Amino acid sequence: MTNLTAYLAGPWADRAQVRAVRDELVAAGIPIQARWIDSHHEDESLVTDEVMGEEAMHDLEDVVKAPVLIVWNSMKSEGKAVETGVALALMKDIILIGKPTNVFHYLPICKVETVPQAIEAYNELMKL
Repeated sequence: MTNLTAYLAGPWADRAQVRAVRDELVAAGIPIQARWIDSHHEDESLVTDEVMGEEAMHDLEDVVKAPVLIVWNSMKSEGKAVETGVALALMKDIILIGKPTNVFHYLPICKVETVPQAIEAYNELMKL
């Protein structure tokens, strides 16, 4: 497998924590491709339908390109649920950090409780 990039999904409402998780994963040598994390649309008055459509396409492109989806599951979120569904449909490896919050989290995916455990799981996946 040549592309070792992971996509990091998480709730928009918890983006500050997702950034910290991303930084921890990157520090451990896991390249993350998830443009939404650093989206510059903090001012909601600047967010148009066109901008939202572009953001959604970026998310889909990033999920499709990454062989692994890492999910920061701190709370329910429609966006990360869709990203997880796309990854499942494409038969990608998924690492869920946190407690399951929807029925699809009970499929045979990797479930861990901490970021260090996710790093270990990712490294094991990449050995294959």
